[in-house]
Amino acid sequence: MNETALYSNIIAVGTYQNNSFIKSNNDKLYFQFGEDGTTFLSNEKLVIDPTYGKTLGSAQLLTSLYSKPGRASLMVVAPNQTGLVAIGNNLGEMKNLGRLSGDAALADTNGNVQSYRFKAPKNPTIAVVQQISVNQEAQIFLLVSIMVIILLAAGLIMVVRKNGIELKKGGWRK
Repeated sequence: MNETALYSNIIAVGTYQNNSFIKSNNDKLYFQFGEDGTTFLSNEKLVIDPTYGKTLGSAQLLTSLYSKPGRASLMVVAPNQTGLVAIGNNLGEMKNLGRLSGDAALADTNGNVQSYRFKAPKNPTIAVVQQISVNQEAQIFLLVSIMVIILLAAGLIMVVRKNGIELKKGGWRK
């Protein structure tokens, strides 16, 4: 590994057999390979049947493998090419990205995808104001909602004035 790679984000794609980087970092994966690299092993989140583990593909987002702050590694791994295709289909299309969340995801050849979170989020509660300021769709929704409320209030005031309804002791009266 060269010096530049140590300070970079890393994306590793392949199988245990054809990628030495994946093989050497197997112990850091959330879903690790067996000794021969032909199946995924069970872990604290999921019990994996060895036969089923041969059909899976995994995308795992790890903090820097070299303890560099602000860096990460995306490991797209599988025991064989079929598993790589299964996870690749979900990573490669925008419509499928919503199915992926957390630190790791497993996909099988039938199109089933399961996402897992292994690390607790550092800031689990983000202020609503921060979420709205980041998300443009939320800003548009908020603006439209405020405009609708203003229009409804203005319409209500106009109806009340037109009909001469006043608030007197005991309720609304004409």
